[in-house]
Amino acid sequence: MNTVELWALKGGSIVAGNRSGEQEMRGKPVVRVALTVVLLGTASCMSWQAAAKEVHTRKIGPVEIRGDNLDFEILLNGRVAVRDTMSTSVNVVAAFPDESNPRWLVVSHNSGAMICEPSHSVVDLTKEPPTISAQFGNCRITSLLEGTDQLVFALGEGAVWAFDAKGLVEVPKLPLDEHVRIGVEAYKAGNYSVALRHLWPFTDETNPEAAYFTGLMRHLGKGIVQDYKAAMLHYKQAAEHEYPQAFFRIGVLYANGRGVPKDMAEANRWYRKAADRGDGLGMFNLGLNLMTGSGVPKDLKASLMWFVLAEPRMTDPKDREGAKKNIAFLEGKLTAEEIADARSKAAAWAPAEAKGLETAADLRAWVGKHPFDHVKGLPMLKVPALDARLRTLLGDETVDEIGKMQVSGKVSESKDWLLLDGCMPHSCGTDRFALAVNTRSYDVLVCAVQWQPERKGQGVVWAGTNRPKVERALVRDTDDCTVGRGPYTLMAVLDAAKPRAPLPDPLRPQVAAVPLPPKPSGRESSGSGFPVNGKGDILTNHHVVDGCRSFKARRGERVVDAELVATDEKNDLAVVRAAVPGVQPLKFRDGKGIRPADGVVAVGYPYAGLLATTPQVTTGSVTALAGIADDTRFLQITAPIQPGNSGGPLLDLSGNTVGVVVSTLSALAVVKATGSIPQNVNFAVKSSVAREFLDSKGIDYLTAASTAKLDPADVGEIGSKAAVMVECHK
Repeated sequence: MNTVELWALKGGSIVAGNRSGEQEMRGKPVVRVALTVVLLGTASCMSWQAAAKEVHTRKIGPVEIRGDNLDFEILLNGRVAVRDTMSTSVNVVAAFPDESNPRWLVVSHNSGAMICEPSHSVVDLTKEPPTISAQFGNCRITSLLEGTDQLVFALGEGAVWAFDAKGLVEVPKLPLDEHVRIGVEAYKAGNYSVALRHLWPFTDETNPEAAYFTGLMRHLGKGIVQDYKAAMLHYKQAAEHEYPQAFFRIGVLYANGRGVPKDMAEANRWYRKAADRGDGLGMFNLGLNLMTGSGVPKDLKASLMWFVLAEPRMTDPKDREGAKKNIAFLEGKLTAEEIADARSKAAAWAPAEAKGLETAADLRAWVGKHPFDHVKGLPMLKVPALDARLRTLLGDETVDEIGKMQVSGKVSESKDWLLLDGCMPHSCGTDRFALAVNTRSYDVLVCAVQWQPERKGQGVVWAGTNRPKVERALVRDTDDCTVGRGPYTLMAVLDAAKPRAPLPDPLRPQVAAVPLPPKPSGRESSGSGFPVNGKGDILTNHHVVDGCRSFKARRGERVVDAELVATDEKNDLAVVRAAVPGVQPLKFRDGKGIRPADGVVAVGYPYAGLLATTPQVTTGSVTALAGIADDTRFLQITAPIQPGNSGGPLLDLSGNTVGVVVSTLSALAVVKATGSIPQNVNFAVKSSVAREFLDSKGIDYLTAASTAKLDPADVGEIGSKAAVMVECHK
């Protein structure tokens, strides 16, 4: 499940000051505004807080939404502007600049289908009478940015829409570099609205200019309200690509305490990074601070060298003139020998080469991070050398599918091996991969399980850098494609086949093989659970305990034996009994049931062994009171769910249980076989189903009315005191 954080900025107009010395921003006073996160889509759509209780009859200024399932009206000043007979819900998801004085409202039109197909429209309240745009977009709309004169929507896969005083505009789909070229040219021409449309949606891509110029617009208040912290984020995105101008701008922000505490030493560190790569402005500011002793020991000879280097590299005549004056000043202070030495060093100077991600050891940069996090502008699986090895071993089609399996834990390291695995969101039981990379030899061991619609089953493939590719139908679900036991399982499968000749250079350096770490022992799988009474009865999912010969319940470092006392395979529920010290039973919600748009909190132990051993807490909302094919046993929720969350509690904002989380439903394989995959949709077994199961087995449980509304963090604390890890040993 993808989450996108954006800065939505409001108001203001600022002019940039000079580049020499203190970088001041002159003009109107600046007020920093708060961070706003806007996520649009079926499962990720957040109903606006002010409208959460009764959105279908909520009136916001002259706009009113009324009606119900498949029969909605949007009224503007009391007159019906839109009749919607296709949506199961119509919500206001964002108001700009705020609810009390809205300028624009963003409305979602959700079909409610399991396959995410909402669309959106914009109400323009600056017009008299107000107007509403045509519907646009789909479930891939993930983020929205407010500029000074427009809203910009990023839909994913290069699709961008914008709304301004002229109405709704679809930005043409273009190659990344063409978007960036148009955006940069628009910025230099002063057309900041066009620049923002072509640059901001692509700031996390591989062309650093998109992030740099977006940062510049935020820094200087061009086309969007000035915000130094947001500018820093974008500059650092560009800096990941070793972009010298970004190094310089980061130094400027530190030098002036803009969005960060003022720190001249840190500013000089960034100026030096820019200067080392040939940036004239970085050279100028570093030379200036060496001349004045600002944040660095005074060194007139070094200062002269940097000014000599800076003068021909700056494009602004005023900057070049300033460098010449400083050179003349310094030469009046230094001896002839010192001047000759400084100029000799300047003549011999060469820019530092940006270090890429070339060796397997470079991949250690991802240890402790998600493999899809960017380092130097790339996710781990897109590092050219690693990508080439994977494509040689598995083929382009399989590697492209692996690139979509974004449900993953953090990259771990075991001796000389980097370990990672992942799976397809909501299809972890049918599509997953495991990867081990040796940081000395660049050996790659990889396994991928994928659903094969033509066979209505799963296929598994193993491969290694100097070992044969092994493919077969997956006749039973196994742990072969996990890295919980390090590379042992992958190696054992591959060693059963005859080794082949090493791959040709440059894919495989001729380095001696590295011994494999010993096979560890321990649990084979795990899930989550929670006590429903004070007798040690822990509710979890049936698939967490299915096929296990023994069980343990873990909380922190305390591990106790557990016994299976009841199961319900049909509803995917089970109860194990264990005397876990320190846990507090949860209460089921009594009275009125939970509603769509109500907030929920999920607690569990995802990715045991990769993430923290303490319970993990995620938040979201209820999006539907039924699951796939209108299965009324389930709730559909937006709270992020990962492998290992299975069996954990889903709590309402009073801290009472409303469901039992299910990270993977077997029915999803059927959905996958049809060619339609639900996106960003998660499920929980309803508490009413769980209570019926407990009643049928004679197991006591606690209940409480949901009256007080707590902060999600407080609810998470309640759930964390109850959640336990259920370990399965086969």
